[in-house]
This record gives sequence, structure tokens and C-alpha cells, in this order.
Amino acid sequence: MPCISSSPLQPPVPRDCSLAPPLPYFTNTESEITTAAHVLTHPTLLIASTNVITATMNIPEQMLPFVPDLIVEQVAGGHWLQLEKPDEVNKILDKFVARLETD
Repeated sequence: MPCISSSPLQPPVPRDCSLAPPLPYFTNTESEITTAAHVLTHPTLLIASTNVITATMNIPEQMLPFVPDLIVEQVAGGHWLQLEKPDEVNKILDKFVARLETD
């Protein structure tokens, strides 16, 4: 069936071709994902919340092998920072874009 993939980086799709949850993609531990082809080589901004599970998982530290030019800004809030703290998030975005324009 064309809906089923054998790729370790693509989440499995149910045989009926319905949408599958993306969790298998993010929990894939069997592939060689740290190869140079999978490393972002451009400046990347992560606006991380301090009050959700990502804070306890230390996502920025996990991202560093894949994103060497990672800029992390933390904002106190929940999952939807852009809705909860739009002014703070917009300031961070403006600062990031300004940095890119000067580089």
C-alpha cells in the first residue's frame, strides 16, 4: 500500500491511510539523525516557555547537536506564548530579525 512508509524518519501511517499522531516521528531513536545532513547551519531562534514540560525536558540542550547557531529566549508562560505574551514574543522576534539583517 502506498500509505505505509518503511522510512525510519517518517511516522507510521495506519493501514487505512488515516492520519496518525506525530509522536512516533519525535520519539524515533533508531535512525542516524545526527549526520551532517540533518544539522541546521543557519541562525535559529527558539522561544521556550518556562512553565511547560519543555522546560523540564531541557529542549534547548537536546537541540544543540542539530542546531549549533541556536538562540534561546525564555518567556514565562504556557504552551501558546505568542497568544499569552504577544508583546514580549514580538520584541524577541524583532531582535532576532534585526540581528539577521546586520550579519
